[in-house]
Amino acid sequence: MNWKFVYPVILILAVLLPLTGSSYALRISTLFIIYTIAAMGLNIIIGYTGQASLAQGAFYGLGAYVSALLVLNGWSFWASVIVAIAFVAFVAFLIGLMTLRLKGAYFAIATLLFNVIIYEVVDKWDEVTRGPRGLFGIPSPSIELSGISISFSGTYNFYYLMLAVLIVMTLLYWLIIRSFFGSIIVAIRENELLAEYAGVNLTKFKVASFVLSAIFAAVAGAFYSAYIGSIFPDITSFVNSFAFLTAIIFGGAGTMLGPFIGTAVVTLINEVFFTLAQYTVLVQGIVFLLAILFMPKGVMGAYYSRKAEKGEKLPKRALVGKF
Repeated sequence: MNWKFVYPVILILAVLLPLTGSSYALRISTLFIIYTIAAMGLNIIIGYTGQASLAQGAFYGLGAYVSALLVLNGWSFWASVIVAIAFVAFVAFLIGLMTLRLKGAYFAIATLLFNVIIYEVVDKWDEVTRGPRGLFGIPSPSIELSGISISFSGTYNFYYLMLAVLIVMTLLYWLIIRSFFGSIIVAIRENELLAEYAGVNLTKFKVASFVLSAIFAAVAGAFYSAYIGSIFPDITSFVNSFAFLTAIIFGGAGTMLGPFIGTAVVTLINEVFFTLAQYTVLVQGIVFLLAILFMPKGVMGAYYSRKAEKGEKLPKRALVGKF
C-alpha cells in the first residue's frame, strides 16, 4: 500500500467530514482526536523507548485540571495550556527521576502507584479541585484576530480546531521519532546494555522520553476539559491509563499509525458501551487480552512483519518484533 497517497485522502475526508451535517460524527471524531494525541505520547515511552508506563491517564487528567482551574480563574485558555504543559512536564520529570532506574514490571508498578496517588490528591483536595463535585462551566477557547473574536464553542468549530492541533502534534510526534533523539531511544529499547556501553546516558534519555509522553497527554487533557466543559477526578484514574495502553497494544507499539488505529477501537468501545459504562473497562480488558494472545505486535506490527517476510522495505525504527 502506498501510504503517500493514503494520508492526503484521509486528510481531505477529515476536512470534509462536517459537510455530512452529523453533529454526532463530529463529536466522536473530536474525542477520537483528543484520545489519539494522548496515545501518541504514550507510544513514545512504550513503543519507542520500551518502558511500560501506566501513568498516562494521570498526566492527561492533570493537564485537564490545571488548564480548567486557570481558565475558571480568569486566565486565557491558551495561556492555561502552556502552564498545564509546564506543570505536567515538571511532575513527569520528578516521577521519571524516581522510577526510570527501575526495569520492567517494577517501573510499570511504580508508575501505576503514582497514578493512584495523583488520583487521590485530585479527589481529596477539595479546596482546590472541588473533589468529587468536579469542575463545571469551563469556557470554550477563542482567539482574537484583527479585532475579530473567533469562538470554538460549537461542535463544528471545535472539530476544526482539534484537527489543526492533531496535525501539529502528529508532525511533532513524527519529528521526535525521526530525529537523533528518536534513534537513541530506539537503541535503548533494543538493547539497554549496548546503548549504555556506547555512552548513552540511559536515565537522561528515558526521563526526556517520559516527559515528552506526558506533554502529549497534558495537551490532550487541556483540550478535553475545554470541549466537554466539565471534569471529575476520575479523569486522572487508571481507567484512562489502561484505555491508552489498550490503544497502543492493539494498534501496534512502536509504529507511527498504531495510536490512530488503536484509539479508533477504544473510542468505538466507549461509544458502544456509553450507557453501560461499568462494562467499558471489561471490554477493553478483553480486547487487550486478545491482542496480547493472538496479535502481540498489534495491527500495524503484524502488517510490518508480513512486509518483512516478503523482503519489503520497512519504516525506520518500527518495532516489528514481539512486544
